[in-house]
Amino acid sequence: MNRVSVRWRGGELAFASAHGDVVRVVPAGLLADGAGCWSPEELLAGAAAASYALSLLEATQRDDLPLIDATLEAACGTTATSVELVRIDATLETLSGYEPDVLAAAAVAERGPVLQALNVPVDVQLHVHAAESAATTSLV
Repeated sequence: MNRVSVRWRGGELAFASAHGDVVRVVPAGLLADGAGCWSPEELLAGAAAASYALSLLEATQRDDLPLIDATLEAACGTTATSVELVRIDATLETLSGYEPDVLAAAAVAERGPVLQALNVPVDVQLHVHAAESAATTSLV
């Protein structure tokens, strides 16, 4: 089981750590000048995007597909009392002719374990394009 420790000791700042790395966590409303701080919503969006990226990598490697680049941005849609939606915008780059196969692998990645565990809808917006240069090397 993966473990994260969180410690709060007064004030509006908590510290989360895993594997020796520490993240400062503050309420979203206090992030105006919170360099180095994350809100719980940002941590959730980041976990969803990272899970999607790793599931995508696994799917493309399994099918021997050339995934050159995956750039993801994620956000949580929230109300005052809940997270309503996690949105992931993914731009994927592959070799010409592989776009349909990479799209299929991306659909498999949407069923990754962390995304399935969330009790909120996850909306993935995909943009797949071919690399512009034949000299581009595949990461897979």
